[in-house]
Amino acid sequence: LGVGLPHNAAALYGVGRDVRLAAMQPGDLVFFSGLGHVGIYIGRGRMIHAPQSGRNVEIEALGSRSSPPVGARRITAR
Repeated sequence: LGVGLPHNAAALYGVGRDVRLAAMQPGDLVFFSGLGHVGIYIGRGRMIHAPQSGRNVEIEALGSRSSPPVGARRITAR
């Protein structure tokens, strides 16, 4: 899309526009753990994310995390 994005989750939280968690759509970024982790929402209450260094990217239910999401952002091309 030609959109440059910062590398860390906290910086990503300042990009795009705020989305209510109940209004998330596939492709929205969903943030956790005091902005220390981010995933890509894929619908049906699930996201794709890299859990930690050395582990494979995986699909996970949002409700299976130890803490709920703290927010979501929608990134769009200008």
